Amino acid sequence: MDNSLIAAISRPCPSCKVPIQKNDGCNHMNCSQCAYHFCWLCMGKFGSGPKGGQDGYGSHKCNNHFQDDEEVLMKKEEIERFTWYSERYNLHLSSKKMEMKLLENIEKVEKEIMQLTGLSSISTHFYRRAIEQLILNRNALMHSYIFGYFRPLYSPYVNKMIFENIQLELETHSEKLSKLLTSSSIEKLISTQQMIIKQTEIARKVLSSMLDAASEWSVTQFSLTSGEKENEGDEEGKKEGKSGGKRKNGIIWKLIKKLTN
Repeated sequence: MDNSLIAAISRPCPSCKVPIQKNDGCNHMNCSQCAYHFCWLCMGKFGSGPKGGQDGYGSHKCNNHFQDDEEVLMKKEEIERFTWYSERYNLHLSSKKMEMKLLENIEKVEKEIMQLTGLSSISTHFYRRAIEQLILNRNALMHSYIFGYFRPLYSPYVNKMIFENIQLELETHSEKLSKLLTSSSIEKLISTQQMIIKQTEIARKVLSSMLDAASEWSVTQFSLTSGEKENEGDEEGKKEGKSGGKRKNGIIWKLIKKLTN
């Protein structure tokens, strides 16, 4: 089990430091590793004797709640942070799966639109293009949360506020498009055709903005990396630094490739 998770859901024995979980209501704990008796509330020794004992039920006094140390608190915060990002990834994944089901009946829907409006087959493709754009945006949003989680570690030079503003724009316009496409009637799709076309174009432009920004960040990352190589006297790094303005490298470019898959 991951050490961060262990720290977040357990407390160390005051004597031997082995992680311990509380699985019943009683606050009297007896470490199975070293047999030390302690109180879960204050983490103090429970009972008399070098390792405490059962007599603590009559003698132990406790009015202080145990406070996690700074390292444990940081690990708990990291678990919460991971949960926050992973939940949003999964929410967009779930939405994508539901929206992909719209493609299963695409030909039937387009045929009905053509019959009711007299539009040509090509003109009914506004619906198909909108769904395909929405799925592209969902892919981008899913992987943007992966990048957001790892950004402080691997890409600290990417401005958090700018990145999250672009992400929010993509999220907002994707949800607007999704709402237009999940109409329950063909008539509603027909009546909102121009709105769907317009929102599809907006969603496309916002995704393009995110990809452009990611590409710029990728160049920045490569420049920083090649700069470090130059400082180390790496001749190959020097050559790449001079000619690598357009080269796409590292976690940002991997993200870009993910976004467009």
